Amino acid sequence: MESDQFKNHRRTAMYKHLSFLELLSKSGCLPKLSPAHTKMLVDDSMASLTTSDSQLQKFSLACLLKCSKKAENSATVKLPKYAKLLEGLLDDNKFKDMLLVVQHGQNH
Repeated sequence: MESDQFKNHRRTAMYKHLSFLELLSKSGCLPKLSPAHTKMLVDDSMASLTTSDSQLQKFSLACLLKCSKKAENSATVKLPKYAKLLEGLLDDNKFKDMLLVVQHGQNH
């Protein structure tokens, strides 16, 4: 069992993380980051995509999209091509429709 103090600490840390990613996702400085800082941000954003918090996923994806435009040799370089699909997968209302697109292609 988690103590109330630990739960409050986790909630505060998650809120700060969410606020930080929100700020970064709206910032124009992401393409100007050094390669080392870009890698750290990409790693953190990739980990944040696996959380159950949809807001955190949304801001993480926004950060990844901005970082991927800069990095030519990055594993995230093709993300802008699939931005609409990825955003649709994160949206609870569009999720089922996006699964059909993934399964059958755009012509469905």
